[in-house]
Amino acid sequence: MIAAKQRAAQHGYSNIEKAADELLQMIDEKQGKKEEKALSEFELKLRKALELPQRRNFDVSVDAIDEEQKIVTLSFSSEFPAERWFGKEILLHGRDNVDYSRFIEVGSVLRNHDPDKPVAVPLKVWIDEKERKGRAAIQFKDTEESRRAFEEVKEGLIRGVSVGYIINQYRYLEEGEVYENWEGPALIALRWSVIEISLTPVPVDPTVGIGRSTDKTEKNHKEGEKMAEKTLNTPTNPEELKRAQELERQRILEIRNLCSEFNIPAEMEEKFITEGVSIEDVRAQVLDYLSKTRIPAGQIVAGEDEKDKFIRAASAGLAMRYLGEPVEKVPGAEEFAGYTLFKLAQRCLERAGVSIWGLSDLEIVKRAVTHTASDFPIIMDSTVQKVLLSAYQEIPTTYEKWTKKVTVNDFKIHKAVRIGTIGILEEIPEGGEYPSVTFSESAEEFQTKKRGGQFSITWEAIVNQNPQVLDPASNLGKAARRSVEYVVYQTLLSNPTMSDGKALFHSSHNNLGTAGAISETTLNEIRQLMSKQKDIDSNVPLLLKAGYLIVPPAIATTAEKWMKDTVLPGGNGHETNIFKGWAEVIETPYISAEVDNGSDTAWYVVVDKRYLESMWVIFLDGYETPKIESVKDFDVDGIKYKVVFTVGVAPIDYRGLYKNPGA
Repeated sequence: MIAAKQRAAQHGYSNIEKAADELLQMIDEKQGKKEEKALSEFELKLRKALELPQRRNFDVSVDAIDEEQKIVTLSFSSEFPAERWFGKEILLHGRDNVDYSRFIEVGSVLRNHDPDKPVAVPLKVWIDEKERKGRAAIQFKDTEESRRAFEEVKEGLIRGVSVGYIINQYRYLEEGEVYENWEGPALIALRWSVIEISLTPVPVDPTVGIGRSTDKTEKNHKEGEKMAEKTLNTPTNPEELKRAQELERQRILEIRNLCSEFNIPAEMEEKFITEGVSIEDVRAQVLDYLSKTRIPAGQIVAGEDEKDKFIRAASAGLAMRYLGEPVEKVPGAEEFAGYTLFKLAQRCLERAGVSIWGLSDLEIVKRAVTHTASDFPIIMDSTVQKVLLSAYQEIPTTYEKWTKKVTVNDFKIHKAVRIGTIGILEEIPEGGEYPSVTFSESAEEFQTKKRGGQFSITWEAIVNQNPQVLDPASNLGKAARRSVEYVVYQTLLSNPTMSDGKALFHSSHNNLGTAGAISETTLNEIRQLMSKQKDIDSNVPLLLKAGYLIVPPAIATTAEKWMKDTVLPGGNGHETNIFKGWAEVIETPYISAEVDNGSDTAWYVVVDKRYLESMWVIFLDGYETPKIESVKDFDVDGIKYKVVFTVGVAPIDYRGLYKNPGA
């Protein structure tokens, strides 16, 4: 076509020349589009590969060790090129090239990329633009794994560091292209994010690492380049190069998918990739690993599995973080005490094999809550329950001293049957027959009732790492505890009707004293009323003894004097106080004038429950503490928690309860 154009021009055939020129232009455009299409396919494959988090191994260069604070300053990355299927990969180390904000905020230093083995936390991360390296100051903690890692770093047993990262922006150099002294084919990471740092026993990159001094950098860099050139057999034909790159990309993707599916350790996965192990050999080695580590079908192993241990440790650690003290001794809990809910959400997704790269913080939390393989909802439920119960137990109560706890299985109305006793045994004459005995019965009705409340933990609260996010659980736990105390004393104050049709405190029950302040006279009257109580089947007195003197705060001091002073209060100083030790004083604001039906002058005496049970506190199915129920809350985007507490209170025997209205 070019020759035809030239001949047409020589002979003056302008129309033919123009037509040939247009045809050539069309051919050029078609060829250009074809090349552009090929480049787009390659670019698409490259971008797909870079969606996955990447890892690079380096030698660690320890700059300083603070043994007292367990702080190690080290380098973790450099611009040393890594050979990938698409060519060299270079991580630029300018100030604007590296984003390590998320790593500082929620990251950890791991052992061999194992998310279950955090050994240190980053205190400071920065880019050394002169040396073109990433450096970090990390602090080891007091866990067994962390202490061991720190000692191994000090002794030089750990010489490698691996950085996990994701490339956010890049420029691909074709063969012959140059960018800042780097020559293609190569991928230049213009913007990349640090997502984790792991300590590893085997170093790869000779330019950074434990025990490497900076004056050896250039020498090791050149040696590394020679080694890369020696080991990399790159095809020279462009078509062969593209095919080799595509096969390598597929190999890496298949290895990562295979290792993720069967939870293969990170160090094995990295070895498969860096050593060029074929897919067939990887499958064989994975099968061999599983045969040695997995439990055969039908074999039962006692104790917790790894998942259960993780959930228990994480839940105990989060509760410790919120409460400021351990709620139970669980191995590994200390590690999670430094976790925020957001950091735990990330950790749970990583354990579930869910990639979080490219997700917003809100999307990370959403997936942690909704993904079926995530342990986050279970850990949250357990943590909320721990916080709730801890708060429940913090509130002091007094009702347990003088009431009896009873369990029922439903919400029906039940009857507490009071069976009569034998006052005294009859005399049996010589040769006489022993008489049969019968017992009278009376019954008081009781029923349990539900109490509770609900609250939501929103995704935003988790993302924002709100330190008060668990406050509602704590407040509801305290409210549940106060509710039992309140209902018990409200039962006293309400003076309910008993099965005989009369009020609990009634003159015919011999349990209502003459109104008056605590004194020798009024105490003696209660004592006399108590002595009049008889068995329901006979006229024999029950010989009851006072157990507790229940008073509001306004008269608590007076009550303490009467129950503890040796000398008669208000006397001449020589008279003996016969009521010393007669009963234990219970001071409670729940019978004061501050509550419904309360009074600052009325006081009560309760018989020791060893002699007579007077009041029951009834719980459903033996649950004496509130329970948590959770559901994903689609109305507010979060987790909704419902606190359910079932309790009932009933006076069982008026003979064990006495009241003086006070004066």
